[in-house]
Amino acid sequence: MISPEDWLAATTKSLIEVADTYFDMGTMEAESFYEVDSPKCGAIIGLTSDTNTVQLMVVATRRGSEKLGKALLGFEPDETIETGDLADAIGEIINIVAGMVKTAVNDQDDALSLTLPTFVEGTAEPLNGHVALDTIINIGPVQTKVVVINGARHVKHRPRSSAA
Repeated sequence: MISPEDWLAATTKSLIEVADTYFDMGTMEAESFYEVDSPKCGAIIGLTSDTNTVQLMVVATRRGSEKLGKALLGFEPDETIETGDLADAIGEIINIVAGMVKTAVNDQDDALSLTLPTFVEGTAEPLNGHVALDTIINIGPVQTKVVVINGARHVKHRPRSSAA
């Protein structure tokens, strides 16, 4: 099983690489994740295999997510971004990050599959038995919170009975 710390390290490294590759930091204004009155939104995606399951989440303030979405889609900073476009852009960010994470941990688990990204308004909380780790990463001046929710999959395949 891949440790939560390894998942977080791979996700953090991947998000930094995505930020350096896809975003023109000079066009973005500062946005703190910890702004109390600002709603949060982001995207979550799962990676699963018979031995590992993890959910990766990138979340920022709503305004910060809008800045990232506009930058990814080539919008001008003063243009309005509709929620559907925002969801697509933030989903694409987490999808790219998850693909890079999958490649980074391939030597530990080459059977991982990606789920579809899901746009989230608010934050996600782990269920009992799952471990959640997080860290703050700056994508330029926009603070994003990276969350890794990890739980071991202990799947035992039992033959199905053919009895009716």
